[in-house]
Amino acid sequence: MTDDQPELYPFNLDPNSANGLGFSWLHTTVGTNARSTSASAYLHPALNSRSNLDVLIHTQVTKLIETETNMYTGVQVAQSATVILSAGTIGTPQLLMLSGIGPAAELSKVGISCVHDVPDLGRNLQDQNILAIQWEVSSPTLSTFLSNETALRAALAQYAENKTGIAAGNTVVNSIGFVRLPSDSPLLKAGDPAAGPNAPHFQFAWLNTFYANDGQTTPTTGNWMSVSIVLQSPTSRGSLNLTSSNAFDHPVIDPAYLQTSFDIDTYVAAIKTLQTLMSTPAWDGFLLAPFADAANLTTDAQIEGYVRKFASTLKHPTSTAMISKSTDKGGVVGPDLLVKGLKGLRIVDASILVG
Repeated sequence: MTDDQPELYPFNLDPNSANGLGFSWLHTTVGTNARSTSASAYLHPALNSRSNLDVLIHTQVTKLIETETNMYTGVQVAQSATVILSAGTIGTPQLLMLSGIGPAAELSKVGISCVHDVPDLGRNLQDQNILAIQWEVSSPTLSTFLSNETALRAALAQYAENKTGIAAGNTVVNSIGFVRLPSDSPLLKAGDPAAGPNAPHFQFAWLNTFYANDGQTTPTTGNWMSVSIVLQSPTSRGSLNLTSSNAFDHPVIDPAYLQTSFDIDTYVAAIKTLQTLMSTPAWDGFLLAPFADAANLTTDAQIEGYVRKFASTLKHPTSTAMISKSTDKGGVVGPDLLVKGLKGLRIVDASILVG
């Protein structure tokens, strides 16, 4: 990042504000030197203060129960219990389909009678892709530390004893950048999938070590730095379907990654942007050479080949029970989060999100 290019690489102290563009420190949810999660922040306090909440482990929800006509207020589980359920982007459509709620044609394939036809359930699956480019560098990074078992054991022992040391913070990732395509990019002529004019099309994150893509082997020598590249608003859409009427059989998931020209061309643009950024004077004397797999990314075709070889999932699936306007025929839930056409059945997880 250089002072003479503020419009290209602006600093943004709060990327969670109304302006999500720019480069910043990575924001994290940390409390008392430990990662704060929905469980530690909300679930555990609720369990300690409420008498009407039970959490069951090793329990499989097998079916939603229709207690009145078109009203679902109960669930059937593999062991007798009453629960409040949020099953997630994968579990929610699976559970609904097992209950006869979903695309009638797909349900019939596995011998389930359709009680409520919802054609969009299990459709519109979207997920963010991630891949990395690595450079050997001239100064020590965490590569040496992370490959030293003695040093790792000592750091973990220190953290276990008093919650201090390198393990108490963001060990590997501290800097992140959110970037839009140029406003005159031909990729935006057919429409902009980003959430708005201050929302990014791709993101970078700097890792102070070698971050291996799937299929790569981490080098055992040298000091390394990596930059991960994430497709922020993919336009490819996948699907989820049942493989049987058995609740214990996993559904088949087709993520349909990189199926649109926008997605692959945006990834190419992102890597070219990163190459420009990493060629600025700020990196002189620090970067030695890119890792062999990325040594010859000089043409769009070479970059596309790299993307198709190494892009993987960031494990952010959404939208298999997408929300829509109450007047829309499509979608699965309305603005009140009730499944359209049903009463008493709300979905409150990432499956309702829509990009």
